[in-house]
Amino acid sequence: MRNVILIAIVLSLISCACSNKNDNMVSTQSGEVPSNATALTTDSSANSAIDTNRVAVDEKYDKIMVVDFYATWCGPCKAMAPAMEAMEKKYSNKIEFNKVDIDQSPEIAQEFNVTAVPTIVVISRTGDIIETLVGLQSKERLDKLFGSL
Repeated sequence: MRNVILIAIVLSLISCACSNKNDNMVSTQSGEVPSNATALTTDSSANSAIDTNRVAVDEKYDKIMVVDFYATWCGPCKAMAPAMEAMEKKYSNKIEFNKVDIDQSPEIAQEFNVTAVPTIVVISRTGDIIETLVGLQSKERLDKLFGSL
């Protein structure tokens, strides 16, 4: 239950300035933990800004977290959905998968600097953003990434 609350807090604090990019675009970026990362708590006063390279928490997550930023109108998002569903089935024992519709929760995507969809953000157990994938990803690329975590 605590993980659900933390995820709800994380997902409620973030937002998006998204653009429609080329379906074949693929890029990768990793983040470092800045010294000024903001801690999240489960109380209602947790409205302070989150650093875009870290989702800081008071304690460690039980699993690595993957956030799949998508839009219902996004063709590459629809094309990648079956691969993401397969990855969730395969890796649910060690990875917690979450989906964020950027049109329904633009504030969440903005906090993660999501400027195109699909975007996948991988967050370590300690809250560090360890990988960001932008654009359509193959099932093989996702399997290789999630298998290495």
